[in-house]
Amino acid sequence: MPVIKDPTAIFNALRAGEIDISARPVPAELEASFQNQANMKVVQTAPLSLVELKLNYEKAPFNQEAFRNAMSLAVDRQAITDTVLLGKGRPGLKGYPHPDSPWTNPNLSTPYDAEKAKAVMDELKLTDKNNDGVREMADGKPLAFSLKVPSTEPAWIRAAEMLKEQYAKVGIKITVEVLDSGTMATVSQTRDFDLVIGTIGAHGVADPDQFVMSHRSSYLWNKTIPYPAMDELTKQWMAETSVDKRKEIAFKMQELFNKQPTSIVLYYPEEKFAYNAQKFDKWVESPGFGVINKFSMLPDGAKKAVAKE
Repeated sequence: MPVIKDPTAIFNALRAGEIDISARPVPAELEASFQNQANMKVVQTAPLSLVELKLNYEKAPFNQEAFRNAMSLAVDRQAITDTVLLGKGRPGLKGYPHPDSPWTNPNLSTPYDAEKAKAVMDELKLTDKNNDGVREMADGKPLAFSLKVPSTEPAWIRAAEMLKEQYAKVGIKITVEVLDSGTMATVSQTRDFDLVIGTIGAHGVADPDQFVMSHRSSYLWNKTIPYPAMDELTKQWMAETSVDKRKEIAFKMQELFNKQPTSIVLYYPEEKFAYNAQKFDKWVESPGFGVINKFSMLPDGAKKAVAKE
C-alpha cells in the first residue's frame, strides 16, 4: 500500500493504473474522468461525516455565545457547497451533528442571514469605529482572525477563501493560512488558533454519547469552563434511563449548541470512491467508513452472513 501524500498525485496514479483504489474519495471535478474509463467504477457511499469551521471558544470574542451565533449566521453554506463541491454534497444547514443519524434532531436549522449577523455584532458593540471596513472590539482591536487549513485538502482551501469573502461582508477580516499536516496536528493539540477547518466522521457525529462527551473532552467544549445550560441538560441526560426521553434531551442539547456553536458545519460531503473493477470488484460499503474496510476483504459466504445480520 503506497503512501502518496499529494492529492493530485493520488488520482494521477489511480488513473494511470499504478494503484487500484484510493483511500481518498474522488473530488467532484474528477468524478466524470473516472466514470468514463472502461476499467474503472465509481461507487457512492454514506459518509456520515461533516466538514466544520472550528472556533476557539477559549479566546475572545469567541467566548461570547452571541458572537458565535453571529459567526454562524454570516456563513452562506449553500454557496460554499455549490462552488466547492459543484453541488455534490449537502450544505450544513442542519448544523451539528449529522442529519442522517437517528439520534439527530430533524428540526435543527442554521440559516444564513448576514444582516442578522451584523445586527448581533452591533448589539455587542462590535462596530467599525474607524470606517476601514473591519469592526473593532471594545479595546480597539480589530475583528481580524487567522483561519488555518491543511495543505492536503484543496476543497477546504477553496472553502476557506470563500469564508474570507463572506466574513468580510459583515466586517470581519480573515487571513487564510495553509499549513502542512504536521503543523496542523500541533495546532489542534496546543489550541493555538482562532479558526480552523477540519472534519469529523461517524464516531463523532452519529453517536449520541459522543456528542455529550465532546463537551467534556475539550473538543466542542472544555468542562472546566462554565456552561450552565448545557451542564444542566447533561445532568438530566445522564440521570435518564429511558432511551426515548434521553433522545428528547439530546435534541435539546443540539438545539442549544447550534444557537451558539463552537463548530460551524460547512457541508456534509458526498463520498464516491473510484477503483479498478478489473482488478477487484467486491468492495462493500460500511456506512461512515467507505468501502475500504474489513467487510470488503471477507470471502463471499462470510459477506452474505454479515449482510443477513
